[in-house]
Amino acid sequence: MSALAPHHRAKCGVEGKCSAPVFSGGVPDGFCDRPAWGEQYAEGTRHAPAWWSLRDRNGYLLNPHLRAPYVPALACDRHGGPGPNDIRFVRDGDAWCAFRPGFENLQESIGDFGETQDKAERDLIQREQLS
Repeated sequence: MSALAPHHRAKCGVEGKCSAPVFSGGVPDGFCDRPAWGEQYAEGTRHAPAWWSLRDRNGYLLNPHLRAPYVPALACDRHGGPGPNDIRFVRDGDAWCAFRPGFENLQESIGDFGETQDKAERDLIQREQLS
């Protein structure tokens, strides 16, 4: 399998390509490469597909084959990433940065940080309402 190219790595507000590995005959065969705008949503957030978080009370996956797909960097909407008009998240140190499409930088565009994706989104919406 090849290494991640620069267009697979997370960038704020810039379209890249999905980095989900694709297999052919059980052998790695490249990447998904569909248009992608951000990292994969975290398990248990309101953006993630509901079937990702099917766990029993001990925290074990009820259906291990239904867990979130492995995506090392940017993720397309099929692999749990944001669509072209959705709120996007990028991990920055120990916090998540939330922003809308068209984001340039923190000086020119509205973006906000939080410990989780849900907190960052809530703070982003509050900041948008104030401005």
